[in-house]
Amino acid sequence: MSGLLLRDPRNPTYGLLHSRLQQETTDAELQLVTVVPSVAQRAEFEASSLQRLLGLRVGGLFVATGVLQSDLLTPFLSAVPVVSVGRVELDPRIHAVSYDEDAHGALLADRVVAHGHRRVAVLVTGPEVSTAENRRSLAIVTRLQERGAEVLEFEAHQFGVSGERDDEIIRVAREGGVTAAMFPSDWRAIHFLEIAVKAGVRVPDDLSVTGCDGIAPGLPLLGLATIRVPVETVARRGVEVMRQLMDAPEPVRARHELHRGYLIDGTTLSVPPLAGA
Repeated sequence: MSGLLLRDPRNPTYGLLHSRLQQETTDAELQLVTVVPSVAQRAEFEASSLQRLLGLRVGGLFVATGVLQSDLLTPFLSAVPVVSVGRVELDPRIHAVSYDEDAHGALLADRVVAHGHRRVAVLVTGPEVSTAENRRSLAIVTRLQERGAEVLEFEAHQFGVSGERDDEIIRVAREGGVTAAMFPSDWRAIHFLEIAVKAGVRVPDDLSVTGCDGIAPGLPLLGLATIRVPVETVARRGVEVMRQLMDAPEPVRARHELHRGYLIDGTTLSVPPLAGA
């Protein structure tokens, strides 16, 4: 039996990851017990949840959350195999199968610059809120700056709030300060699109918008330009790694795998207003 700590399955990416991990563990004959914190519960609760899973005598732990920092996983490494799935993992002692957030951020930034944008707003999520979104955000900012674009960073530190800084980005866009706004997740981008409609900002005529995940229902209808993260591959490889660790007679040296997704060219990304005039 294995245990899974999963962050907020309301998020379509976590929801799909949960579904795929459940299927993969079933196929591997590994019973899966899942613990999900409420939206308001933070890293301390997640760490105590892992302790409760150990109390159920699980033979391994999957960790799928962008809130829990790696140092809080240290006490569990000597107890059972731990596999970090779909999250940024910095500790070399922890086995990890993750999305290549640096590559995803660079792909999105390159696409925006290729459309002619030189002044770009980027929502930068704090690492205490989501390590994955933080890594994506910083990768976007770094590549934009490397490509010569002017970046306006809007930091987001509120836990469980999707529309943080949206009004400020709308204001800057209206003033002509930016021609594109980039968000580290689709749910943040979709919420911004709702605010933009109410504010009378036309996407992409007045402002281009990008997200990242590519999992949200109805995405083709929305036309959101985004990255489709490889959830299925990460789930499959995560379970394969766990099976190997649980069957190994001796400790296995930890490895970090990074898996790349692909661009979805949506209608929310176009040329800047002046360039298209």
